[in-house]
Amino acid sequence: MITAYDAALWTDAPHWTMQAPFALTLTYHMSFSTNEIVSRSLEEMKRDDPKLGDATLSKYRALMTSLFPDVKSGDEITGLHMPDGTTRIFRNGRPTGQASDPQFARAFFGIWLSAQTSEPRLRAQLLHLR
Repeated sequence: MITAYDAALWTDAPHWTMQAPFALTLTYHMSFSTNEIVSRSLEEMKRDDPKLGDATLSKYRALMTSLFPDVKSGDEITGLHMPDGTTRIFRNGRPTGQASDPQFARAFFGIWLSAQTSEPRLRAQLLHLR
């Protein structure tokens, strides 16, 4: 099985929470276009929260299209979350943009960190759960 990326979570808080700053870094092992990243992210957001409406998903599509560049093997994308709901995105350490939308932050980081994630083993590893 080919691994698309490795994920790592950093926080100074004793336990991960959306009320404390944290950073999630994906180190890619494959190339993906912006459209592929955005489409997959939207699928995961919708799966995690079926109540997300078309208008919200359309807004998130436009936002993520502006935030996420194409990636190639070896690239790192880091999402920095601030307690006020601001999300800052970096590619290989350089900022690509930010969003000041707490609902977007919850939906986006929920792809990996929500209890309803499609990858519960990855979530457990990121959160050091047993």
